[in-house]
Amino acid sequence: MSARTIVDSSTVPWTDVGAPLLAMGGRGHYRARVLRAPDGSVVRFLNFDGEAPPHFHIRSTSLYMLDGALELRGRRFERGWWALEPY
Repeated sequence: MSARTIVDSSTVPWTDVGAPLLAMGGRGHYRARVLRAPDGSVVRFLNFDGEAPPHFHIRSTSLYMLDGALELRGRRFERGWWALEPY
């Protein structure tokens, strides 16, 4: 099996995505790096440094913590952990 798409994620710029979260009362910095494959597959890297206000998702999302920690639904979520957050 060979890789169909290889992307050097460091060449993809970070985009500030904090305005909606800050408008809802969040604090800190929020940015995203979006990688798109030719077949339409998408992966988003999110970088949060702050606190997101209570919110909901319009679809399920999975999380993998690369570094740091956060509190998710009353539990501590740490580096190397994976989670599925329902909508």
